Amino acid sequence: MVHMCLLMHVPFSLQAKYRNRDGQLSQNCLMACGFDMLFHYVLAGWEGSAADATVLFSALNTGDRLAMPDGKFYLVDAGFGNAPGFLTPYRGVRYHLREFGECPPINSRELFNLRHSSLRTTIERVFGVVKNRFLILHMPHGYSMITQRDIFIASTVLHNHIVMHNARDPMLETISMATTSRVDPPLRRSRNYEIVPSSSRESWQAFRDSIAEQMWYDYEQQQEESDQ
Repeated sequence: MVHMCLLMHVPFSLQAKYRNRDGQLSQNCLMACGFDMLFHYVLAGWEGSAADATVLFSALNTGDRLAMPDGKFYLVDAGFGNAPGFLTPYRGVRYHLREFGECPPINSRELFNLRHSSLRTTIERVFGVVKNRFLILHMPHGYSMITQRDIFIASTVLHNHIVMHNARDPMLETISMATTSRVDPPLRRSRNYEIVPSSSRESWQAFRDSIAEQMWYDYEQQQEESDQ
């Protein structure tokens, strides 16, 4: 799952709310996709200045709610915070594939981050396909704000249709595997919304640690076997 800011044409009276941290007028979009390259959930139209936690709270509690699959979780960046159903990478630890290069992970946290980054390239790739296919998303237009929101939603619906009915779509095969996710983005946490109590976050962090430790154990076993 990822949030993206798309440039948006906004009336002067609303520009302060829609100006993102880069100083651009944009809408904040929250998207969830699977390894099938399909969008499973899209929430668009939020102000560009909205905190990640605020948008996620809306997705979980209003309108067409974000479904949480039983026994599964979403891979998200660190801006969302580690919480039940949402698994973030470790902060302050190597994350991007290019950061590892020929230097393999040296501990459980680095290995976890490496695999987290590898898996999250899927949604970066999906979003890259959508932006390359629907060039209208690259710049704001004089449409109403509602129409601009709906244009993005429509593009994700069309993307799903193409993927489901044309698995050999050349754009899916040629788009670069973008790795633009960041483990340490400038956080935009909201003080008004507490997604989960601190006790739940602590238990989920312990769950993440257990995954990382098991990964590291298996990794070391494989290394020992390959050295024999």
